[in-house]
Amino acid sequence: MKIVLKPGGIFFLVGIVTLLIVSIMMSPRPRPASAPILPDAATVDAPVPTVNPVAPKASISLGGFQQAGDSTLGAFTSRTEALPGTAKPVAVNAVQTLKLPTNGWDVAAHVVVTEVLPAKASLRLVFWARSVKAGSFAAHHEETKSPYEKSLSQTIETTPEWKRFDLPFQTTRVYNANESQIAFHFGFAPGTIEVADIRLSQDKP
Repeated sequence: MKIVLKPGGIFFLVGIVTLLIVSIMMSPRPRPASAPILPDAATVDAPVPTVNPVAPKASISLGGFQQAGDSTLGAFTSRTEALPGTAKPVAVNAVQTLKLPTNGWDVAAHVVVTEVLPAKASLRLVFWARSVKAGSFAAHHEETKSPYEKSLSQTIETTPEWKRFDLPFQTTRVYNANESQIAFHFGFAPGTIEVADIRLSQDKP
């Protein structure tokens, strides 16, 4: 059986094929998944860095170890020496009480505090001490002038072996620079006492 297409039928068939092709090309294609939209860099919430609070100054500046009292009753010498547990030699101050004075402060040494101290500050006086034979002396934090009001008064017992003393105390008021001092009173008995590596610091709150 032969199929004979007339010229009009051929044009009709071509038209149908053309419509199919156009409809396929015009049909919507699936779009690729879009990437997530990132916020502008300026709007990103960055973590806020934490700032450590400023710690109080640990070490407080001190003046030198100065002889006080009656110079005829005591002899003072100084040298450097490495102490137990110290990384390098430190200043060692030797005080010899030549004869028993009337008052303990008649043979004394002062170390002036050269910084301002706030009221009710928690401070710590640290030093090493020893004596040729068992002895004692007194350690104070006080005003540099009369009435010598004290924030610290402590009797120190010494032996021939070096010992580290750690004395916490609290200031009674505001002291301007050079208005307070560490005072050591040695005039309790004849003999030699050595005091070394004197430090004053403020405890952290």
